[in-house]
Amino acid sequence: MNAASFYAKAPKHLVAVDCIIFGFDEGRLKLLIMQRKVAPMAGEWSLVGGFVQEDESTDEAAGRVLEHTTGLDDIYMNQLHCYGNVNRDTGARV
Repeated sequence: MNAASFYAKAPKHLVAVDCIIFGFDEGRLKLLIMQRKVAPMAGEWSLVGGFVQEDESTDEAAGRVLEHTTGLDDIYMNQLHCYGNVNRDTGARV
């Protein structure tokens, strides 16, 4: 069996990144959140996030999403955790 046919039978999943951005304002710790523009849960408060493209790593995706959404770039970022519960996202298997 060649690799292409082996992977063709594997389930496909969406991979997403969320950026948890902390800052200080007059000595108080702040968390960057924004209102979702798309369903599910449009209008609800959310972390800055988006989907990983086929040609990028999760680190590259986080940088792209953050810069596109906020204009912030070239800042220190570190992967904190990976979440994978089957029903954690109401929109799809992510």
